[in-house]
Amino acid sequence: MTNEQAKLKQRLLRMSTKDPETKCWVWSGYTNKKGYGQIKVKYKVKYAHRVSYEIHVNPIKGIAVIHHKCSNRSCINPKHLKQVSIQENNVEMLQRVSFKKEILELKKEVELMQLKLKECQDYYEATQSL
Repeated sequence: MTNEQAKLKQRLLRMSTKDPETKCWVWSGYTNKKGYGQIKVKYKVKYAHRVSYEIHVNPIKGIAVIHHKCSNRSCINPKHLKQVSIQENNVEMLQRVSFKKEILELKKEVELMQLKLKECQDYYEATQSL
């Protein structure tokens, strides 16, 4: 590791906070509208998670995507990052969106069941006092 890379690594660590629960290294510097951390390197603005991956793991090949396994866009923990193709990243994102929709549908069903249960309990209590 060059002296320049070592300084950049220290800068990344200084600009992040380790979350003891999730083990994410949460970027505390500038984040864009989508929540991705950004850092200036040699007068160029780069994504912090991509810089972290290159410093800690390997250089990024071509136009590969650095995927957040933790789903936290501001995370720069190299253990939470994985180099994937654009296609692999899109498939995983679609699966995640689909899974979230299923969870929301189940939550709605549970809320509806809770309302019906409350109605039944209220009816039972009303008929017991007669």
